[in-house]
Amino acid sequence: MIRFRFGHEDLVRTRFAISPLFDLVWSTDALADPGTHSLHLPWVRAARERLRGFEYDLLTVLGTSAGPGGYVPDFISPPPTTPLAELEDELARVRSTPHDRVATELVDADLERDPRARRGLLEDQRDAPSLEHM
Repeated sequence: MIRFRFGHEDLVRTRFAISPLFDLVWSTDALADPGTHSLHLPWVRAARERLRGFEYDLLTVLGTSAGPGGYVPDFISPPPTTPLAELEDELARVRSTPHDRVATELVDADLERDPRARRGLLEDQRDAPSLEHM
């Protein structure tokens, strides 16, 4: 059993929220490796059918980049700012992430050289500095 001890200040700062983007990242992980998520196999089968033809490689690269227990870039699922966050609002926050933060987190996740990550996140920003200059 794991026990966490919270002081008064910790408890006052604790919030619970539903994050559509956390769910999206975890769902992408289940789609990429259903064997480690066998409980969700019926959902995986149905989701794969509905997603047929939809391009979500970049999300798969980001959401499953580090494997179990590894680092997934924080910018793809920022902590919600409200207990019941809306997907559209959360996606707007992701789109507004500064280029240098995206670049740094891709390096931290060891994805900066992945052509899918570069094409999808870095090379589309013409005026932003490239990773080669970091």
